[in-house]
Amino acid sequence: MAKKQSLEKKKQIRAQSMQRKADREKEEAAILNKCLGMLAVLVVAEIYFLLCYRFFVQGTMQSLVTMAGVIAVVGYVGLAAAIAGAVLFAVRRRGKMAQGGVWLLLLGVILFAGSRLMLAIYPTGTTVMCAVVPLLALAGFVYYLYQKEFFCAGLGMGLAVAGMWLAHRAVGSAAWSSRYVIVEVVLLILVLALLAVTVAIGRNGGKWGKAGGEKMIFSGTSNYALAYGALVLAAVFILIGIFAAAAALYLMWAGIALLFVMAVYYTIHMM
Repeated sequence: MAKKQSLEKKKQIRAQSMQRKADREKEEAAILNKCLGMLAVLVVAEIYFLLCYRFFVQGTMQSLVTMAGVIAVVGYVGLAAAIAGAVLFAVRRRGKMAQGGVWLLLLGVILFAGSRLMLAIYPTGTTVMCAVVPLLALAGFVYYLYQKEFFCAGLGMGLAVAGMWLAHRAVGSAAWSSRYVIVEVVLLILVLALLAVTVAIGRNGGKWGKAGGEKMIFSGTSNYALAYGALVLAAVFILIGIFAAAAALYLMWAGIALLFVMAVYYTIHMM
């Protein structure tokens, strides 16, 4: 009798182990599909911006005028795509159609915002968008593959690095000199919002939501002080970039170094 119970217990343990393995494989497949979908969207966007750089920035006067009209049209197409993607996601909520709505929304927002920026600030806007799309891909991979607390801290520091680059460029650029402070203030607000959300989730044990319906966002075992400190430093960097743009280049490299240190730390923590 005892031997029979022991065999049944082993079978149950084996079945539970196989179920956990199947669930893990299913989750990994879903993450892979999301990464591939995001990559496909951003590749399309990057090709568009590279073409704009070739014919809008480096082209002849005739191609510049032609591309200006094309970019304006693509911007409105992107706006329509973003609205359609948002509606599709709101209607479906889950499943492949909902995920398709998310990708359509992402592509539409990038095309609309990028097109408006390229027309508003020539030629720097096109150069910025060519660099922004790969950085969005990197942020997306961090979101799906790493801990969410690293995503929040890394995103905040990434915004600060972008702000430092902009402040450095603004020192000798007439195109940005009158606009960069507004952009820096927007970046500062975004970083402070990330800090507030990160602290709120961290103090709640890594959970977000009301009692009874809380969802685990952070791993719950990470050193949240590193994430908090990185976001505070990001906000300080942006403030310095506003009032002392001459120091922006040094702060930019310091931010990149800190991003590397955090990437190593959280990679080790995943093992």
